[in-house]
Amino acid sequence: MMSAKNISPELLLWAEILLLLMITSYGVSADPLKEEAQEFGWRAWGAWLSLRLVLVGFVSYSLGNSWLLSAVMILAALLQPLIRSRLPMQWVAEFECFWMLALIVMPLMYIRHAHLVSHWHTALLNDARVGAVCLAAATLLFVIRGGTHIVRGILRKAGTLPSQKDAIVAEIAAVAAAVPLPHLDAIEAELTASEVELSIDVKELNRGRLIGNLERIVLTLVVAGAAIRLWVF
Repeated sequence: MMSAKNISPELLLWAEILLLLMITSYGVSADPLKEEAQEFGWRAWGAWLSLRLVLVGFVSYSLGNSWLLSAVMILAALLQPLIRSRLPMQWVAEFECFWMLALIVMPLMYIRHAHLVSHWHTALLNDARVGAVCLAAATLLFVIRGGTHIVRGILRKAGTLPSQKDAIVAEIAAVAAAVPLPHLDAIEAELTASEVELSIDVKELNRGRLIGNLERIVLTLVVAGAAIRLWVF
């Protein structure tokens, strides 16, 4: 039987930091998008965001024993949801891809430049296996919620993402043009029918989102399983 491979403490720290960022970015709570700003619970989200910043700061310092690394991780965890919440939906996909690339490259460059090493080890798994598990878990977290952001951004750019607000405005305009203004009962009946139709569309949208998440999870598990085997053994 082949002996397990090992990795450098710098690479292990990078894998742990990447998993930490994916947990705080995608695994704790849903972040607001610009189209959902009016209906979003900002107070509860602000409390969760503060907790996330404390978590990423404390854990990143415990892993790398570096105040600068901890400050950079806190800044990254803060800027990502704030920028995303102010971007038009058609630019969310590009932002997620660019930000993910930055989260992969920048910590690795800094860790290698500062010669930081991981201070967390376990007797159950060697460093190579811990790093592989961290990278697989980070990838899985990204493809679920980050992948959803990318898909929604692409659909919005293509003009195929359903929007309740746009549909209601279009329905009101169509009813107002077709029905004389005194006939308010007819308008209310038409709007009630449109609300029922919109609720069906939302169910279809949620069903498609679930199917997309399951497809990405299965594909990630298959690819990650092969990658872990190559990485560890």
